[in-house]
Amino acid sequence: MQAAANGSWLQAGYRMPLLAGLLFMLVNLLQAALTPLDPDEAYYWFYADRLQWGYYDHPPAIALLIKLGISVFPATLGLRFGSVMASGLCLWLLWQLAGRPVGRPAALLALLVAAMPFLELYGFIATPDGPLLLATAFFWWVYARFLQRPGAGQALLLGASMALLLYSKYHGLLVILFTVFSNLQLWRMPAFYLAGVSGVLLFMPHLYWQYANDFPSFRYHLVGRDDPYELKHTLNYLVNQLSMFNPLLLPWWAPALWRSRRQEPLARAFFTTALGFWLFFLWSTLKGHAEPQWTAVLSIPLVLLSFQSWQSGSIRSPWFGRLLVLSLLLFVLLRVALAIPGKAPLRQMKNEDWIAALSAYAGDTPLLFENSYRDASLYRFYAGKAAWNMTNVLYRPSQYDLWEGEKALHNRSVIVVGQRGWPCPAPCDTLQTGRLFKQLLRADSFQVLTRVAVKLTACEPPLPQPGDTVRLHFSIHNQYPFAVNPAAGGLPAQLALLASSGLEQWHYWPLSYKPGLLAAGEQRSLHWQWVVPPDYPPGTPPFGLGWQYAGMPPAWPAQ
Repeated sequence: MQAAANGSWLQAGYRMPLLAGLLFMLVNLLQAALTPLDPDEAYYWFYADRLQWGYYDHPPAIALLIKLGISVFPATLGLRFGSVMASGLCLWLLWQLAGRPVGRPAALLALLVAAMPFLELYGFIATPDGPLLLATAFFWWVYARFLQRPGAGQALLLGASMALLLYSKYHGLLVILFTVFSNLQLWRMPAFYLAGVSGVLLFMPHLYWQYANDFPSFRYHLVGRDDPYELKHTLNYLVNQLSMFNPLLLPWWAPALWRSRRQEPLARAFFTTALGFWLFFLWSTLKGHAEPQWTAVLSIPLVLLSFQSWQSGSIRSPWFGRLLVLSLLLFVLLRVALAIPGKAPLRQMKNEDWIAALSAYAGDTPLLFENSYRDASLYRFYAGKAAWNMTNVLYRPSQYDLWEGEKALHNRSVIVVGQRGWPCPAPCDTLQTGRLFKQLLRADSFQVLTRVAVKLTACEPPLPQPGDTVRLHFSIHNQYPFAVNPAAGGLPAQLALLASSGLEQWHYWPLSYKPGLLAAGEQRSLHWQWVVPPDYPPGTPPFGLGWQYAGMPPAWPAQ
């Protein structure tokens, strides 16, 4: 350490960690430039069109990283450049948390990092999990320093690290909660309260954004992701968790994690966070599918605890090092495969064929994708042409539903890109390339209706039965600064009544009411009689009214 203080740290054994880190970042830069985008990355690039304090699905950290990257480099490399830099900082923090090893220990730490799938993947992929990994490493680095010197300065830095976790991904809240739960002595430290208050204050701009936009992210994550329970969700989760943390190393990282429950506070935080994450997302499978990357932050404690066990002599088997090297070789082969043009082994990265074919078909005509914010974003990125997403009740809303970009398409010719089950009216074309089968309808004078709010105020009787004649009371409000005519153009729309007989069990029936021309800002209060059809779920209250384009399911009712 003294040599480093005297400016000769390169001769004091630190050359190898520096070179290893630079090599890892160089490989990630090459991978970022050569590997096709995952559709989610294109969607987050769409975020970066407008920097805000929040977005429908996530906090703003990933949008900021992408915006910074594309201001430096073009194309795919620019989109991912910020994430590569974030991964480099994360590696530096891991090295700090491991005690700044040099020589052979530093080489083993580098192998451990390279053997963890999530640390490999988010070294170049631009999703919110990358900044979350960096924020988690930073939080635990600050937390270790805070425990040593719990003064005001470290408390403010701890608060900033908490805010950074929450600005990266909402899962960061679990890192904070489980860390605090692992060390209840924190509640006796005045500086800890200063950290908490400062963290909340720094996060207030995002909370205000949520308030101003009617809490879209909170409603989506807490309620909007509920699906009927299926055993496959739980089984898939368990298999994914075993595979995504390198099962070759399970005989070593599992005992290391278990031993940490009785060690010093930082190690206990690692254990409690790992156990808490796995149990929390196991519970979440009762409500639907749990994505494997939701536990990506656990790569950090598994790497550090395995390294600590090796240093203490608890790991003595020569197979530990051999399997680390084998893991590295396997990841090298996978990375090479990802970088070969048109040969990416991941299906979601094979998009060149359909984008090129669709771009040639459409020319300069804007596209409207039915229920595919991911494909709309990919088309915008690779084709460089106008595209938007239309969401209906068979899909979940996205950032496209918060922004009003559809206004630019009003009264213009568009091409609707429908899903496979859409009964596309004639003349309807088809496009089949690779994994995608699209139905295409050219329509003139498209009428935007997203902000034409239709509110069902009453239904008499409130719990209709099949065969009943009910009286519907509803209002229509054209919130656009221009007139709309739902029946005009090549993609006419009509009102449909919505009902739900359970989670994701949507039913809808078109009404014969035709509103005609709606002036800018116009509001109407209406009453309509409707004969309940035989397939109406008995005793189910109507959910609302939505606009239905050309046989598609109705859009979510605007309020």
